[in-house]
Amino acid sequence: MWVEVAVGDAREHDLAEGDLVEIRSPRGAIRAKARIGGIRQGVLFVPFHYGYWDDPDGNGHRAGNELTRTDWDPVSKQPLFKASAAALARCRAAPDRSAR
Repeated sequence: MWVEVAVGDAREHDLAEGDLVEIRSPRGAIRAKARIGGIRQGVLFVPFHYGYWDDPDGNGHRAGNELTRTDWDPVSKQPLFKASAAALARCRAAPDRSAR
């Protein structure tokens, strides 16, 4: 599992490629490796196709879609699976971070 973080946000949070980060929303938290990229500042991208069911032993972290709201657009009735307010924090630096 990974989370894409904007270059400016990575600087602000002192993140480097591969750092383990926690993404927290009102519904819970997940941990993933940071990928620093060209995403818009202030936005995180977490693929919601992965999670604990992908680990052979079933002990993996929660899936990204568990952090999103259980709500629907009032007009289209489309579920709001792809947006949620979230906070970001580094948990652990990548093992090879000092080599950068």
